[in-house]
Amino acid sequence: GELARRIVHVGCVAFALLLRWLTWWQAALLALGAFLFNWQVLPRVGGKGMWRGADVVRGYPVGILAYPLAVLGLVLLFRDQPWMAAAGWGILAVGDGMASLVGQAAGGGPRLPWNDRKGWIGFGAFVVFGMVGVLWVIGFFLWFRDTPREHPSVNAAEVALIEEGSRAAGPLPRLSWRTLLKSPTLWCLCLM
Repeated sequence: GELARRIVHVGCVAFALLLRWLTWWQAALLALGAFLFNWQVLPRVGGKGMWRGADVVRGYPVGILAYPLAVLGLVLLFRDQPWMAAAGWGILAVGDGMASLVGQAAGGGPRLPWNDRKGWIGFGAFVVFGMVGVLWVIGFFLWFRDTPREHPSVNAAEVALIEEGSRAAGPLPRLSWRTLLKSPTLWCLCLM
């Protein structure tokens, strides 16, 4: 239940890395698609196991539905600065997810004055792990490039060596969707 929910929550930060290559409208469509998936598909394929007691009573999971809408809001708000949307997503995924895990594991500690359902230990975990999520995502945006030629730490000699090796290897074969969808490795990665 709750552990699976938190693991999925924290794991979603990996999708924030896609913002480096997506246009804002592609990212917005994916966030909207995630909302529709969480609303219509997830409950039918076993996702109700991640619902909290109040969600079961209510008939829908507020947090699971609000998460992709928050991501959509970040994408729309920072559509010209995808790294900002990704950093906000890093706080949301890693900070919030770890706040619950650490807070519950430590018994929550003294309660927050503005929210008696949450404790200072979870709040501290939110701040610490949220910053880790932000730094990781921003570091990814700053460090990784599409080609070695674009990377500031790759010198001209290294670029020449890499490009010479690429020419010698020849063009990569095209992959069909059928080949991708039949790949057990790809399906295992998607399930992680």
